[in-house]
Amino acid sequence: MVILPDKRSLALVLLEAGVASRFGPAADRSIHATELFEAEAAAKRDGIKIWEGYSEAAAEEEVMTTFLSIYLFLYIYVYTYIYIDR
Repeated sequence: MVILPDKRSLALVLLEAGVASRFGPAADRSIHATELFEAEAAAKRDGIKIWEGYSEAAAEEEVMTTFLSIYLFLYIYVYTYIYIDR
């Protein structure tokens, strides 16, 4: 963790300013996991910088759309391999 001259964490400062997002797996293992999560959540709630116009519902919809696209691609790929390429 990078500590600034004023003894604050660089990660927390960037998250609070809304110019960074947490990398979940690494942040969750940190001893500062709660602080990092709260700083990002506050920036999201306030719509600061990269979180401007952010919507939890829209983010969930995007994840689901991506999942369905990958699922459809794999379904077509497997179907093509099993039934057409043989």
